[in-house]
Amino acid sequence: MVVAKPAMKYSSMNLKEPGIALPFPFPIKIIVEFRPNGVFADYAPMFYSADPEPVVDEIVRTKGWDRHPDYQPTDVWVDGGM
Repeated sequence: MVVAKPAMKYSSMNLKEPGIALPFPFPIKIIVEFRPNGVFADYAPMFYSADPEPVVDEIVRTKGWDRHPDYQPTDVWVDGGM
């Protein structure tokens, strides 16, 4: 049995809707952008995942976004599509 986790810590326009819980039952397309103060600064290659948050955590560390002055997890925009 898979226990659903609450919505992710990152900003999302479509992965924080009511009734959506992670992990998904199947992989979906994930798009990740770094937008400090809402201004586009960088992105990561698109990927597929049923549980995107751990992958995005690694992207944030690898790209060094978390070392940006005044970094907030909500500066990272993560959205999914079918």
